[in-house]
Amino acid sequence: MIRRDAPTELPTSQPTESPSFVDDTPTETPTESPTEIPTESPVLGGSPAPTETPTQLPTLSPTFTVAPTTAGDPTLSPTEIPTLSPIINDDPTLSPTLSPTLSPTLSPTFESLDPTIEPTINPTLMPTISPTLMPTISPSQTPTQSPNEMSEPPTLSPTLSPSDSPTVNPTESPTASPIAEASELWVWGAASAVGSDSDDLLTPEGTDEFVRSASAGTYYTLFILNDGTAAAAGFIESPDDYQGHFACGCEELDLGVNSLIPITEVVDLDGNLVDAPKWSDVYAGVETPPGTGRMHSVFISSDGNVYAAGNNNRGQLCLGDEDSRVYLHQIDLPANERAVAAAVGGEFTLILTNSGRVYGCGSNEQGQLGLGDNVSERSTPQRINGVSSVRSISAGHYFSLVRARDGLFVMGDNTFGQLCTDTGEDPIYSPTRIESNNDPVPSNLVESFQAGAESTYILFTDGSVVACGQNDFGELGDGTNNNSFGTAVKLPDDKDAVEIGTGPSAKTVFYVMEDGSVYATGLNNRGQVGDDTTNDRNRPVEIDFPNRADIRFISAANTHTLAN
Repeated sequence: MIRRDAPTELPTSQPTESPSFVDDTPTETPTESPTEIPTESPVLGGSPAPTETPTQLPTLSPTFTVAPTTAGDPTLSPTEIPTLSPIINDDPTLSPTLSPTLSPTLSPTFESLDPTIEPTINPTLMPTISPTLMPTISPSQTPTQSPNEMSEPPTLSPTLSPSDSPTVNPTESPTASPIAEASELWVWGAASAVGSDSDDLLTPEGTDEFVRSASAGTYYTLFILNDGTAAAAGFIESPDDYQGHFACGCEELDLGVNSLIPITEVVDLDGNLVDAPKWSDVYAGVETPPGTGRMHSVFISSDGNVYAAGNNNRGQLCLGDEDSRVYLHQIDLPANERAVAAAVGGEFTLILTNSGRVYGCGSNEQGQLGLGDNVSERSTPQRINGVSSVRSISAGHYFSLVRARDGLFVMGDNTFGQLCTDTGEDPIYSPTRIESNNDPVPSNLVESFQAGAESTYILFTDGSVVACGQNDFGELGDGTNNNSFGTAVKLPDDKDAVEIGTGPSAKTVFYVMEDGSVYATGLNNRGQVGDDTTNDRNRPVEIDFPNRADIRFISAANTHTLAN
C-alpha cells in the first residue's frame, strides 16, 4: 500500500487493537403513524385497485403521474381509490396530513481503528470477515440516524380528515442527525468491497465490530467508527483511474484490495489542512461512467458541515471548480445553513439543510438537479427551487427523489420509468410532483422514498411498497422482469415493511419488516442478496441472520451489502 501525505498518528481515543479486513476482485456488480391506515397494498401501472377502502384514509393505487410544483388544497375522498394515470395535472393539490413517519435510510456501520496504527495502511487493519474477526467495542452512543432522512421533520398537526389541508409550524426546521449508537456490522456479497481478501459471502456474516455508520459504494465502503472518526476500504481496479473517493489523502492506492484506511485530515474553507472533525454521516458514491473507477464521496460532520472528495469532472464536489480531490474539502454552504443529509448520484450531489432546502451541484444533463433544461452542470451549491419543507432526499444513478411536506417530487433520467410516470423516456428537468387521480400522492402517507441505481421504491405507512423503473434482475420484486411505471412489491401478506435499504449503484433492494425479518430481491451475482445462492430474485426472499440479528438499516451497492 502506498500512501502519500498521510498523517503519522491516529487519534488517541481509538481502540488499541488493530482489526484486519481484506478480498477478491469484483466482477460487477418512525415514527408516528395515523391510527388508521390503508389495509391493502397499492398497485401501480394500471393494476386493479385494492378492494377494501379504509374509513379515513385513501388507499393509493399507483400508476403515477407528475404535476408542476404549485399547490392548492386537497379534497381526497376516502371512499375513492386513486388510479394514477400518466398525465400531467396542471392544478395539483396538497395532500391530507397525518403524522409523518420517516424511516431511517441506508445507514449501516462498520469497523474500528487502532489509534496507535500509522495510516500507512497495514493490511491487518481491517477484519477478515468472520463472526469473531474484529475486537468488540461496547456501544455507547445514541440511536443511529438514516443518511438521507432528517432526524426530526417539521411537526405536522395530524388530522384524519382527507379534506383538511396540512398545518405546519413555519418556524420548525429539520435538525442535524443525532450521534448514532454503535452497533454490529453485517456484510455479504463481494468481500473485497469492504477490504477483505476472502471469497464472496453468500449469506450475512457478523463482524463482532460495533460502529456508528457505513455506506456501500461501487466496490468500496465508507465507515464511521465507534469514536466518530472515519475510514474507507475497498477494491481498486486501476490505480491510474483513482480520483480520490477514499478521501484519505492518498495519492495512490494498491491495485486490488485495500484494507481499512483512516481519514484523519481535511481541508477547511480557508484551504488549510486540519485534523478531521467527528462525523455523523457518510455517503459512498457510484462509479460513473461504469468501468472508469471514477466516483466521489460526501461526509457530514457532527456540527453540520459538509465535505467532499473524489472525482470532480462535472463540479460534483461543490467546490467551484472541476479539479478532483484526494482529501475531503469543506463545501461552502449559504450563510446559516447546516447540512442534515446528503445524497450522492452519478456525477452529482444533493445536500439537505436545516432550513428544509435542497442544494445541488454537478451534472444536470438529465435534469437530476432540477435546474431546468438549459443548465448542464454547476460547480457550487445551487438551491433547487420548487421544493421546500423537505423531509428526505435520495439519488439514483442519474435521477433524484425529494420527499417534501406537500408531496413526492422527481427529476432526472426516466429511461426505465424510474420516475414513476410515463414521459416516453424523456427526462424531467425540474422538480415535478407525482400524482394520483389528479391529486398529489400524500407525503404523509409515505414512510420512505428511496432510489436504487435505476429504480424507485415508495414505502407507504400501511407497510406496502410500490416500485418503479428498471427490473432486469427482478429488483422491483413483483415476480416479473418487466420494467414498470409502478408495481406492487410482492411482500408476505402477513408482514408489513418498515424500512427500505438500497443505494445509488444497487440493483438489489432490501425490506426490513415489522417483525424484524429481512427480505430482498434483485441482482445476486456476487451473493449480495444474501440467500446463500447467486441466483437473481424477482420476488422477495427472506434473508437469514444468525441469532436473529436486530437489523435497523441496510446499505447496498452493485456488488455488496452492509447492515446493522
